[in-house]
Amino acid sequence: GMRKVYCTCPADKYEVMKYLLASGYRVEAHLELHYSSEHSELVLGKVIGPNVGAKALRLPNNDDYGRIQKINHFEPNQLVENIQTMFGTGWVGVSKSFVRQLINDAKESETVNYAGKTKFLICVKGEKDCIASAILLPKRGGALKAFVLRATANAATLRRLINACEQKAITLQRRKIYFLHPLTDHQIVDLLISRNYVVEGILRAPYVQGRDVVVLSKFL
Repeated sequence: GMRKVYCTCPADKYEVMKYLLASGYRVEAHLELHYSSEHSELVLGKVIGPNVGAKALRLPNNDDYGRIQKINHFEPNQLVENIQTMFGTGWVGVSKSFVRQLINDAKESETVNYAGKTKFLICVKGEKDCIASAILLPKRGGALKAFVLRATANAATLRRLINACEQKAITLQRRKIYFLHPLTDHQIVDLLISRNYVVEGILRAPYVQGRDVVVLSKFL
């Protein structure tokens, strides 16, 4: 029942690339020195199901101002609702149980040497609600993967969130940070480019059919 298959391979593995290209895959991104400081990676994808009909992004136009706050600063149920709503408008619909698990994993990652797949969550508090957030996933090889969720268009607030992500990456001793973000959200894409991020590729509809995602990265 899957809609798309994608994989990564070292950029110097020519036989692997030849096999994938001959099998109908397409190169979608070139990740510089991504999983290793000795070679880069190629991301190849193949759509095997429908890839049309994505709903337009519901981008926020309000100018709510906010500051970074620790997860425990928020009322738990309200935080779940805020993050669930931002997921649904900017990415894909998720359940409350998914969000609760994400928050619990992030709390555990901050307090103990978490043995599983570590997740971190940076939250921005407006007048009372969480109005923006970033999900951070450390990857093998020293990179940090990031997703931005937002319910505000306030430029200063969004810059503060991106800066907090970079500072977290430095604290975690990551050598590279990369964001995946919907291509048509020009405010976030322009903000990252203005901070010296480079586009490493565009993934064809990896999460929602018909909605492409851009990969932007920066070495720290």
